[in-house]
Amino acid sequence: MTSLIRKIGLQLMGFVLCSLSMAQEQAAGDSFVTLDADKEGFLRSHRSLTQTAGRAARNVNGKVIFYADRMTDSMRQTMEETARRREKQLAYNEKH
Repeated sequence: MTSLIRKIGLQLMGFVLCSLSMAQEQAAGDSFVTLDADKEGFLRSHRSLTQTAGRAARNVNGKVIFYADRMTDSMRQTMEETARRREKQLAYNEKH
C-alpha cells in the first residue's frame, strides 16, 4: 500500500510541475526558465529543451535560462542547434 501511495504521489508531483511549467509559458511568453536543467529526463531532453528555446525565439525579447550545476549533452546540443538556426535565419534575413 505504501508503494502505491508513493507512486501516486510522484505522478501527482510530476503533473503539478508540468502544469506549473505550462502556466509559466503562457504567462511569460518571452522568457523560459528550466530549473535543474542538468537532470536528464523527458522534460529536459535535447528535443524538449530545443522546443522551449524555439518558443522563446518567437518573441523579439525572448530568452531561455537553464539553471544547472553542470553542462549536459542535451543542453550543449540545444545551444548548438539554436546557434545553427540563428545563423540560418540571419542569412535569410540579409538575402530578403
